[in-house]
Amino acid sequence: MSFNAKQETERVVEFIRDYYKKNNLKGAILGISGGKDSGVVAGLMVRALGKENVLGVWMPCHSKEEDKADARLVSDHFGFELIDYDLTSVYDTFKANLAPIGTFDETI
Repeated sequence: MSFNAKQETERVVEFIRDYYKKNNLKGAILGISGGKDSGVVAGLMVRALGKENVLGVWMPCHSKEEDKADARLVSDHFGFELIDYDLTSVYDTFKANLAPIGTFDETI
């Protein structure tokens, strides 16, 4: 059994298109980290739905500037809009409120 990347990509794109059409969905909102996983998903969604129907959301939380630059590279490459929604203050609030009762795990 061999793997044909082009055929598999087209199969996934058609699956997405069919799913969106069958469920009367108009577009997609994606969390864009700038990493490989979100980049692949963004590419598939843009190919299936069109760049005008994909919105990327960069959700930093004590993140590095290079990660934001990577997210911007992904959105620029595929041509979809990218917005920022900073989660740092939400995270810090949860951490501050949960730490005194011993339910916050720093490894998260």
